[in-house]
Amino acid sequence: METSWVFGESNESFVIEANRQWQRHVKPHFGEILEDENICETLCFLGSEEVLKRGELDPAFPMETILRAHKGKFTSPEKLLKEALSFYAWRQAGRFYLDYELIHAVSREEVDFSDRSACAKCGICCTKTAGGSCISQTDKYRIISFFKKRRLWREDIVDEVGEFRCVQVLETLLNAIDYIGQQVRTQDGDLFLFTCPFLDRFNDEKSLCLIELAKPAVCRKYGRKTCAARSRRNQKKNNTG
Repeated sequence: METSWVFGESNESFVIEANRQWQRHVKPHFGEILEDENICETLCFLGSEEVLKRGELDPAFPMETILRAHKGKFTSPEKLLKEALSFYAWRQAGRFYLDYELIHAVSREEVDFSDRSACAKCGICCTKTAGGSCISQTDKYRIISFFKKRRLWREDIVDEVGEFRCVQVLETLLNAIDYIGQQVRTQDGDLFLFTCPFLDRFNDEKSLCLIELAKPAVCRKYGRKTCAARSRRNQKKNNTG
């Protein structure tokens, strides 16, 4: 079985890996983060105070993918980290309404983490490293239906605000897909959208699509094309080897 925090002892594994991610990515710049009122306010206001108070960073957040894709694109590593943490807080606030995490998807075999997966892990769709394309209204309807039919909402949230509000938040996450790789203005301030909000970290090297069963058509297209190209390259290598 491939090494990943999702195969650990549930909550204990999550906390251990959350602390490990914080130690790796946040601790080296923690002093500067504490001195920045804007990022501290953003983290606390959007409910991600665990970064500041408990030394934790959700292990499902694709920090390695973000840092690799955007290395050298910001004025400094500290600036990149702060922007990534702002995106982290925004993403966590939206995902808070959903009762569907990578642990659930993997345990139900609804996400294929093997190298045989139809997803080539190329990043074209989920980080727009090669431009990417837009999500259609049909895609949005299918994804919303995926969550509604399975009632993948947190029960306490549904009881408090109703399913309609949960769908509204989900729509906000889906609408953001059109602007991956761009700076956008939100009600909470400017935000750089690094990845699709449904891209989850599996381990240090691999991130997976949480909504593989309902992912947009463009993602399926890129996945098939890239996997076909990869298969041709491997076949050519074997023939010449």
